[in-house]
Amino acid sequence: MQHGVIGALVTPTAAAGELVAGRGVVLADPHSVDGLWSVVDADVTHCVLLGERQHESLVRRHAALLSDRGVAVAWRVVPHGPAAVVAIALEAATQQLDAGQVPEYLGELAARTWSGAWMPSVAKLEKPAPSVLQHLRSLAPGGNGFLVSLSGDADVVAVGTATNPRTRGYRCTSVISVSAAMPEPALRDVLTLCGAGERIVVPALSFDPRERFGSAKAIEMVALPVGNEIPMPLADSLPRCVVCAAVVPAEFCSFCHVRLVRDPLEHSGVQ
Repeated sequence: MQHGVIGALVTPTAAAGELVAGRGVVLADPHSVDGLWSVVDADVTHCVLLGERQHESLVRRHAALLSDRGVAVAWRVVPHGPAAVVAIALEAATQQLDAGQVPEYLGELAARTWSGAWMPSVAKLEKPAPSVLQHLRSLAPGGNGFLVSLSGDADVVAVGTATNPRTRGYRCTSVISVSAAMPEPALRDVLTLCGAGERIVVPALSFDPRERFGSAKAIEMVALPVGNEIPMPLADSLPRCVVCAAVVPAEFCSFCHVRLVRDPLEHSGVQ
């Protein structure tokens, strides 16, 4: 019997733990070697790890350690921050997919997701790198701060200058914010950047923003695309891996990295 989970590699908080409890998502600190061992149940057969791109080496390490326990492990890294990592993981977990479809779905969902943050100052922001002028504006009093886009063409814009959506044509209806404590002009620009019509405040997705954004005052946001716009083939129409029994929507199994074995008659053209 297949039992899959998505492991979101973010520094856990009590609120985030309650948010994901019982929903097919577990949280583990990417910097803790033992993080996943204590949260992945013994009966789990497949685990897809999702983490920030800046933590790729840590994600790889967790994948290797967990696979040593006999779990089939795949992993993906995304350009988003921790709140978006958890939001994407939760959205994928609601889709009732076969474990073999989850890595591909996560990749598609992450590519269609806008994420970023509002910051009163970009003085300590490293990626994306602010311009010299933006650094100087951060030192001056006044202003409504800056908006950082992590997805797509990652960049930094001053509040009041955002004009074009950054969602690459994908539709979203709302933007999730971990706090409402931002100026009204910033909120208007956020809705423009992600093409959303409303903001939903979810404090449970609040993580320490200093590692990603360099400021404790940064407010992370994420806008997921409309879920039914990501087409996925029916699991029953796909072949299964001969090693871990997950469906294989591509040439290789995402967990075992085993090439799909096809009927030799298919290659010879015999029907």
